[in-house]
Amino acid sequence: MTTTPEKIKVSLNNQNIHANVPEFVEVVSNIYHQYEASVYDISQISLSNSVWSWQMALKDIQPSLIKPIRVLDYGAGTGFATLQVLQSPLRALVKEVVCYDLSPAMIDICREKMKAFPHVAFTFLSDVTGRSKLAEEKPFDLVVTNALLHHLLEVESFVQHIRQWVAPSGYYIAGHEPNYNFYVNEKLVEATRKFQQYKRLRQRLTWRYWMHKTGIQKSFHDLVTLTNQELIKRKLIVSPIPRNYLHKLVDIHVPFGISVNQPWGEIGFQDTKILRWLGNDFEMTGMYTYSHIKDGLADNDLFWRKRLQKLRKQYPHDGADALMIFKRKF
Repeated sequence: MTTTPEKIKVSLNNQNIHANVPEFVEVVSNIYHQYEASVYDISQISLSNSVWSWQMALKDIQPSLIKPIRVLDYGAGTGFATLQVLQSPLRALVKEVVCYDLSPAMIDICREKMKAFPHVAFTFLSDVTGRSKLAEEKPFDLVVTNALLHHLLEVESFVQHIRQWVAPSGYYIAGHEPNYNFYVNEKLVEATRKFQQYKRLRQRLTWRYWMHKTGIQKSFHDLVTLTNQELIKRKLIVSPIPRNYLHKLVDIHVPFGISVNQPWGEIGFQDTKILRWLGNDFEMTGMYTYSHIKDGLADNDLFWRKRLQKLRKQYPHDGADALMIFKRKF
């Protein structure tokens, strides 16, 4: 079976890019997220749909966490998962939080947000130096990741590695990850196609669409263009990486659009597979899914909101995005 790095290597070679795949993917992801940092909270519309799942998950595990706890937010980004923990009933139990992200720009934003919680002892780590320091930390009572796994080249090895940071009887929550069940559910995929067609028709009726179409008004941020410009500046590429390829380099395990044949990695994640990667000393204690139409804007439309509610009841485990809860037994 062809591995994910091998698939990416073939694609890069076809574009005359001859680079070390793990290093190149990490550089591309870091540059992309450096630029995305300033707009992340407003550009990731689907994140708002995950808040309920986070709060339910944290409520579920609260009875088992009765002492002051230490939390690790790996791939913290701008601090979304940490905020969910500190805005939940667990807040009174949290004594220490370590936030790590590859992107220093993301961590800078995260640091500013956490000033609202002076009772918590924070440690902020970034880049490869921070990753080395993280290796020296003791296990945590709660480890959280949010929208992280689908960016990783070697996701299986990372999940196996994260075991070391979860203390016995501690929890690992993997939030806002693509759900395999959605992509093999033909009814949900078809509903998403129909909504996207509807959305495109609605957009063509707006002045903003025609301003962009005619070039009168430019998009205020184009992450693909900015990333390509920086890669060329660093002499890592000589011509821009095609838009869909660059998205696939960043979101390795997310089908591009809604086709199951396009990702270089996993077709979304299966809860049973992540549990197998974690090992026999872990058990799965819960899973929440949402975004049964794979578009964060569907909730804003009255007709499609009603359609969403029906799909949620009909397919509770098949939303496009998932949050999974795992407990270390011993």
